[in-house]
Amino acid sequence: MTNSFEASNIYSMKLSHINGINFTEREMDVIACFINNRSAKKISSLLKISNKTVNAHIRNVKLKLLCFSKDGIIDFFEKSGVYYSLKEY
Repeated sequence: MTNSFEASNIYSMKLSHINGINFTEREMDVIACFINNRSAKKISSLLKISNKTVNAHIRNVKLKLLCFSKDGIIDFFEKSGVYYSLKEY
């Protein structure tokens, strides 16, 4: 399990800027859960944020990636070479 310090290092070294797109640390928190097949309800519970906020982060990532599906998000991160870093994060 990754601790908070390790997660911040992974974020700053590998996940803050991917293929010319900037992502916030909180977006990566949500997407890491999303990629690990967590529901929006479970993500909101794990991160102690509202379900509405989880959905807003997912929507923002979709807009940044110009994709409109869960598979599109997963495909982007798989092709970017950071998929396994994100799963570890």
